Amino acid sequence: MLQFVPRHLRPRREKIFGPAPEHRLDGNAKARVWAAAAAYNSANRRPGQHQGPLTWATLRVLRALLWRFHGADGGGRCFPSYERIAAVAKCARSSVAVAIRALEDAGILSWINRIARIRRQERDLFGDIVEHAALIARLDSRGTKADWAAYDRELDALLAAGSR
Repeated sequence: MLQFVPRHLRPRREKIFGPAPEHRLDGNAKARVWAAAAAYNSANRRPGQHQGPLTWATLRVLRALLWRFHGADGGGRCFPSYERIAAVAKCARSSVAVAIRALEDAGILSWINRIARIRRQERDLFGDIVEHAALIARLDSRGTKADWAAYDRELDALLAAGSR
């Protein structure tokens, strides 16, 4: 199991080009994820630990992600900011970061780094047309809707400039 391997020896997060894949969950599937978190907590509880490795704040973050944010876009994707998760889960932003890392370590949550590839043609110093390629990383679960809207406008402008 990867949870017993040190973090620096674990494989890196997957990176994909284009939109994120959808994983739609109905109410029963969300309940199974919640039950898996409870089972992980009880199986990995140490003596003297009140609840287990997943704290109350971590479970509140998981509940917010499952029931409030997952599928809010009409598909099976989830892109809330840390601030929005913290507001719904009634905890601090730093607790959200710790909770997401704990859920990822437990194998309950994962995210994929999305990358947009941009190609554009420009004239170099000698007047020849050369093609430039740029990669723009877009991380799930971070940023606000305004940030994503600005990002999408910038990406559309770069794509339009590259097609000229």
